[in-house]
Amino acid sequence: MDSPLYGFSNHSVAVEGIITLPVTIRTPPTQANLMLDFVVVKVPSAYNAILGRPALNQVQAVVSTYHLKMKFPTENGIREVKGDQTTAHQCYVTSCRSKNKEALIIEISEKIQRCKGGTSCSLGMVHARSAERCLPFFRAIRKAKHFAWMDECQTSFDELKTYLTSPPLLSKPFPGEDLFLYLSVTEVAVSAILVREGDGVQKPIYYVSKVLQDIETRYPKIDRIALALITSARRLWPYFQSHSIIVLTDQPLRKVLLSPEASGRLVNWSVELGEFDIQYKPRTTIKVQALADFIVECTLPEDPPQLVISEVTDPWNLYVDGSLAIGSSGAGIILISPEGFIIEYALRFGFQASNNKTEYEALLAGIRLAHALRMDSLSVHSDSQLVVNHVLGDYEARDERMAQYLELVKTSAVKFKNFAIQQIPRDKNTQADALSRLTSADATDVRRSVYLEFLKDRSISSQTEIGVIDKEPCWMDTIIKFLSAGELPSERHDARNLRVRAAQYALVEGVLFKKSFSLPYLRCLRPSESVYALQEVHEGICGQHLG
Repeated sequence: MDSPLYGFSNHSVAVEGIITLPVTIRTPPTQANLMLDFVVVKVPSAYNAILGRPALNQVQAVVSTYHLKMKFPTENGIREVKGDQTTAHQCYVTSCRSKNKEALIIEISEKIQRCKGGTSCSLGMVHARSAERCLPFFRAIRKAKHFAWMDECQTSFDELKTYLTSPPLLSKPFPGEDLFLYLSVTEVAVSAILVREGDGVQKPIYYVSKVLQDIETRYPKIDRIALALITSARRLWPYFQSHSIIVLTDQPLRKVLLSPEASGRLVNWSVELGEFDIQYKPRTTIKVQALADFIVECTLPEDPPQLVISEVTDPWNLYVDGSLAIGSSGAGIILISPEGFIIEYALRFGFQASNNKTEYEALLAGIRLAHALRMDSLSVHSDSQLVVNHVLGDYEARDERMAQYLELVKTSAVKFKNFAIQQIPRDKNTQADALSRLTSADATDVRRSVYLEFLKDRSISSQTEIGVIDKEPCWMDTIIKFLSAGELPSERHDARNLRVRAAQYALVEGVLFKKSFSLPYLRCLRPSESVYALQEVHEGICGQHLG
């Protein structure tokens, strides 16, 4: 048998050969004797042999995993074999122990033997910027029978010998002590120094250095600094697990890692760093000259200013119209993207309003919808001469309510990069007018492509909001306060747990989301919101569970 065996994980195992052995099932005189072929493989296992389906079929056995029994026919009748749970448990424990032991040995051997990319493992422990200093030397001798020994190689080799004659003394941290991490990057490598403070002096604990690979050399500066941090966390994992790490940097590293607009690479690093207690603080005065030299030599020059070309995007077109009928009023909204995608929206008002006020409500509802969709440019089309001229400044709003509506429209319009409004004839706004009239019809008459919403209160209110009292405190409050204002509990243990936990969340426009490995973010709900969501899932819009 030459072909390998494949397991459930599609992992192949080479076959050593096949051996035929006599097998006796049960004891005389109720035994079954047969000759079976066994495939021999070199894999760790708690069992000496495993019977497969061909063997069970040959003995005509019937297996019941629930009853832990196997029955088979013999010359003296039907016989059975009972399973032993104690033996099975011992085999399982033995298998797990051998697997963990093997994995541990492999991990240790990798740490000892792996030395690639010009980074010397033992040298990097005590040598600042070992990867960058050794890079010309390794480039010259790597995969080259005939290489040119240039002055740059000789200089690098001499610096290496000189440095090894007087290596710096490394310090040992105490349990529970806060450690400080300095990060620096160059064009070809990233480096870091883990230090501790003792007797008013910063003492180095470990040096980390890594040569940038091909694609990593094209990372932006902030991404390379994040790469230095994630590399330090992976190599100094025991220190990061048992100590609070304070990252001293002059870059907005925390803001970039927690930003929901970050690239997928930064999001993955942020999730990986979430298990550690990491704080970010501005870089202060360095108290050791060796560290000062390291920072100066590893500081990347500022990127030259680039010409920023503003991208002009086509605006979305918003068509609005309000309607007033006997006993009901509403609004119709149509949003059309530059590519021609159409969103139809109908509003039913739960309050009485005049014709002009319904036009304002329709305009404000359309602007709110555009804000929710994060549009930058908006072009509004309305057949109301009064509303359009109010916004353009050609007419003066003398009525108090109209003035409030106008002020709210202007406040909302300034949030767009480009905002325009124009009056159109009524015959060119028939679709929005038809939507506004749908609100006075029965809800069952509205087609499924139209979003229908009931607006209970006016957009303007005569009551002034003095303060908002949170009547529903929950577990989200501490995380939101930390992400928004950096507030931490007074207890050291609670503060560390909060920092570790908050790394798994993101705050987007005041709304808390939990990060996921596959994206998108998962929105966090308060108790009342979760009850409403479950009701909608089981009884509301998702009650039929169609599709």
